[in-house]
Amino acid sequence: PPQLTPSHRIRSIPPASPAQHQASPLGRDAFAERLRQAAGDVAEEVRVLRGLADESKAPGMTAAVLNAAVLRCATAGKIPEAEEILQDMAIKELWTPVTYHVAKKLSLTIE
Repeated sequence: PPQLTPSHRIRSIPPASPAQHQASPLGRDAFAERLRQAAGDVAEEVRVLRGLADESKAPGMTAAVLNAAVLRCATAGKIPEAEEILQDMAIKELWTPVTYHVAKKLSLTIE
């Protein structure tokens, strides 16, 4: 392996301001870190997952991330929030077999 010289040392980068977070898309590592930081705060976890879904260009990935947000809401007993996400997914035609299964388990019907 190559030897690290002083110029290769990792430099501390100050955190971005909220405006910078909104101005440029985050990489998957940044979303993973934000999810770790949000652990235990369901509203923040769901907000991060929705942000990740908004950044996704692939409908299948968007659906998978939103399904995770629905499951997180459901396990926390936040059924109205889960229903809202399912409604948004229906409008965007993002339902998958997993989405139908989760909606059925939650006894939710989305028109």
